[in-house]
Amino acid sequence: MTRNCAQVAQATCRPGAISEATAYDETLAPGQYYVVVDSAAPRRFGRFRLQARVEDPAAAERACRAARPLVSGRTVSGNTSGGTDRFQATCAGGAHNAENLCRLVLARQSRVRLSLTAQYDGALYIRQQCTLQTSERACNDDSTDPQHSLIETVLPAGQYTVFVDGFGQNNSGAYTLETQISAP
Repeated sequence: MTRNCAQVAQATCRPGAISEATAYDETLAPGQYYVVVDSAAPRRFGRFRLQARVEDPAAAERACRAARPLVSGRTVSGNTSGGTDRFQATCAGGAHNAENLCRLVLARQSRVRLSLTAQYDGALYIRQQCTLQTSERACNDDSTDPQHSLIETVLPAGQYTVFVDGFGQNNSGAYTLETQISAP
């Protein structure tokens, strides 16, 4: 992505093999930008699909600040129907559905177990920085079956955002999320 086509100043670049899951999740200063898709070498070309979305970062930040807290040993219930799709995952077909956000605060390095039971094909992912997709620490869309997602991981001390979402598109509804935090 470039800011000035004539000067080709790079705002961001991702060299190497590009896959269907490749995504740029960047906050850019106001202005006009050009997206350039190129190959690594002459005669290395082919078909590609480019999807773009521009969102007001302030709305995403507000959603992050409003995330409900998670407490070890407690189960929370919610419903993703009728919400807004602001965030995507690296798994679950990108998770292009309305999501609910929860906040997880760890005072020390901990083993975290998040278990989602949904009335739809649910997805669960966790980020260290809420609005930054590249800070995703874990993602799961199916554990035993499409209505269950499970994340079991060890995370360092810090604040994390847990996203309850759905696989692909048109997957939303009621869910329960159980949180267990223990020593690593």
